[in-house]
Amino acid sequence: MKYCKYCGKGLHTASSFCPYCMKSQIAKQSAAMQQKKSKNIRYRFLEAGLLLLLCATIAVLCLLVWGKEPAETSLPSDSAID
Repeated sequence: MKYCKYCGKGLHTASSFCPYCMKSQIAKQSAAMQQKKSKNIRYRFLEAGLLLLLCATIAVLCLLVWGKEPAETSLPSDSAID
């Protein structure tokens, strides 16, 4: 059996509010869950930012390694025809 946090009367085990004093039995759990959700959101933004930074770094490195133009080949000059 479960008891009301506020008035102490007996409640059904699945009750989310007390029928005697009409107070919620899950209010503290909700506040804790809200705080946990806000922390999760902050970590999600941090993860997304780090992933974006990693992708940008990889893109820059790829451009530096493979983006170089090949060395110019020397073409015969027009002076040889003269």
